[in-house]
Amino acid sequence: MKLKNKILFVIILGVVILIVAIPLTLLKFNPGLVKHLTKFYKYSNAVYADRTCNCTCEVIDARTQQVISSRNYNDIPESECDVYRLMGGGWDPAKDYDCYTTSCRGGSNPGGGGGGPEPDPEPEPEPEPEPDPEPVEVIINPTKDDFCQKIKENYNTKATNCSAAAIDVDTTNFRGKSPHITLANGLMLYIAEFDTIEEISDSNDEKDRQGFILFIDVDGSTGKSTLYEDVFPYYLTVSGKVIPGYKDSTGNHSGAANKDHLSMNVIYDNYSGNNREIKLLMKDSNFKRAACTTGYVRSSKYCDGNVQYNLCKKQEHDCRFIINKPWKVF
Repeated sequence: MKLKNKILFVIILGVVILIVAIPLTLLKFNPGLVKHLTKFYKYSNAVYADRTCNCTCEVIDARTQQVISSRNYNDIPESECDVYRLMGGGWDPAKDYDCYTTSCRGGSNPGGGGGGPEPDPEPEPEPEPEPDPEPVEVIINPTKDDFCQKIKENYNTKATNCSAAAIDVDTTNFRGKSPHITLANGLMLYIAEFDTIEEISDSNDEKDRQGFILFIDVDGSTGKSTLYEDVFPYYLTVSGKVIPGYKDSTGNHSGAANKDHLSMNVIYDNYSGNNREIKLLMKDSNFKRAACTTGYVRSSKYCDGNVQYNLCKKQEHDCRFIINKPWKVF
């Protein structure tokens, strides 16, 4: 398994561990979410090829979020109001780019204008009564041993040593250290005690400031067992987030600061009349920049100058990031 693919696998592993193994948050399944997503994808895939629109494209300073320049395109097909189609490549990484429709004409879709009567909306199904919430286990004083046992109970492990001393958060050389868990695929997990996570301790989201730090050696005992070469930290916060750590220095961009380790796209919802469409805000970004741009992480220490976009501060746009490249575990 290539190192890059192993790192991608560990990101996914961290998310699964969070959901299955850490009862730190009062999360419950919301059946309405399934209905919302089904409706969202149904309408987001609609095509309105017969509409023409005015389109505005902007160049934005990535740090200040101020518009540097803009250009208008009049009476073009709606589908062509696209930042990649109109503005080309060779972009400056210090700038962001966005195109959006300002008015549309023609077509038979709702809100298109002049395209015939608006169709009757689909009848909404009767809402199902929400089930009583399942009892939630709450750990008042979570410990490394509790967390280790949860992983042991939910994953196929080769060896476990939950009673071993917690790993020091400042450890950089893991050779000779005793892992708390070795998974069946050889990944070695080292767990620090539940505490304040210094790297995001100034987060605007108070529940992101504490949690576990999980160090994962992605090639087990076969590599150097050195931090940010083949060992990577993951911050598992009380809020329910998994945030990979990073090293970002001259000549050494590793972990969440390296798009070759994990490349992300940032997308958001754009509205025109009654229509909603998914638009691309950022392409091929590293995790650090994507997480800070969307507001997933709101810590000056972690973001280091990468501020949340004004557009993403508006809840209706629902800025979020997705893995850009397909990945393989084997």
